[in-house]
Amino acid sequence: MTKTNIKLGSITNLSDARWAAAAGVDFMGFCFHAANPFFIPPVKAKEIIEWTTGVQVIAEFNEMPLQDISAIAELLHVDFIQVENDITNNDLKSVGVAFIKSIDVSKFSNKEVLDIANAYKDAFAFNLCASNNNYDCDFLVSFCKDYPVIWSLEADEKSIQQIIVSFKPFAINLQAGFEEKTGLKEFDKLDMLVNLIGNNG
Repeated sequence: MTKTNIKLGSITNLSDARWAAAAGVDFMGFCFHAANPFFIPPVKAKEIIEWTTGVQVIAEFNEMPLQDISAIAELLHVDFIQVENDITNNDLKSVGVAFIKSIDVSKFSNKEVLDIANAYKDAFAFNLCASNNNYDCDFLVSFCKDYPVIWSLEADEKSIQQIIVSFKPFAINLQAGFEEKTGLKEFDKLDMLVNLIGNNG
């Protein structure tokens, strides 16, 4: 069976980044959209990235303008950028970093999702998320077969193995969360999820 990659998204602290490296996580994400509760200043992200090795870095921008995306990507030397807005395929390519297109599948029809995928033909992967449960699972099985998908839809210890078997996504996105206080955080749940993914990847 093909390996299921793991992304730890929206990292805000060094503890999460170090855990990701030690756990064999493939990608770690940092959110630079100021309105997001997981926002991290680029300077702080740079410090964390410099302390971490062996994990590819994804800069998460949501709906930020291209100029800001380019500046942060250059500052941090990230491996990928992830966007949700309507910046064109060619403009994203101009940043000079592989890009991931995020799609809220609950906001679009199946045809519209396919149209978006076709419009962003150079995307490294498609990050699928949902603001509600209004999406077509049968369609997603087909989409995951045809495109590399980072699964950011709902997944927990009860469903994650079935998601891997049924949908076969390229990667599963896990949420980093916050520290209880600086340097103090429990990773039992994340350890369990990584183990479950590994047993089916």
